Formats: sequence, C-alpha cells, structure tokens
Amino acid sequence: MANKKQVKEWVEEAKLAFKMTDWIFRFEWKQLRDEDILFLINCNYNNFDGQISVNLPAIRNLPDWYVRRACFHEVGHAFIWELTEMSIERFVNEDQIKDAVERLAERLANVLS
Repeated sequence: MANKKQVKEWVEEAKLAFKMTDWIFRFEWKQLRDEDILFLINCNYNNFDGQISVNLPAIRNLPDWYVRRACFHEVGHAFIWELTEMSIERFVNEDQIKDAVERLAERLANVLS
C-alpha cells in the first residue's frame, strides 16, 4: 500500500530518470475532510509552475506499481511542459522542433522501459 514516503521517493526517482536534477519539488500535506488527505507536490522551474495532488485514501487499495507509474506520468507532464515552452522560445524552424520531439520520445521510451 502506497504511503507518503513512497510517493515522495517515486517522484524523486522520476525526477532523476528524466534528468531534472535542478528542479525543486516541495512536498506538503493538506487535510480537506475527515478522510481526504492530499499529498501536494509543488514544482517550480523556469516556465513550469505546477502541483501534483495525491489523495492518499483514494490510492490506498491500488498496487504500488500503479501508483509508481502514476508518479512518473505526472512528473513527465512537467518535463513535457517545460520542453514545449522552451521549444517555443528557442527553436526557430520545424526541423529543430521535429528533432526535439524525436529526442523526447526516445528519452521517454528509455525512462518508461
């Protein structure tokens, strides 16, 4: 059963897998109702400012592999968002954007394998 420590470790593992070593993820707790405990993961980096919310009671009965995969998936959103914003600012032609997309697909395939 996934807990806050495991979720934090999986987010950090995903961060390293995506080579996002200079990104800062902050972890905090928020009690919404009696049972709903959100594990908030805040991330700020250049163009990306986002938050991942994990409802711990909702994931209580999910297998660990599923929650771990979800952590990688959500960190991947931050990575893709930043790449998209950088490509808009930095790349000047379609060939460069196509090359960046191919490299991203290759990196994602390596991370998820």
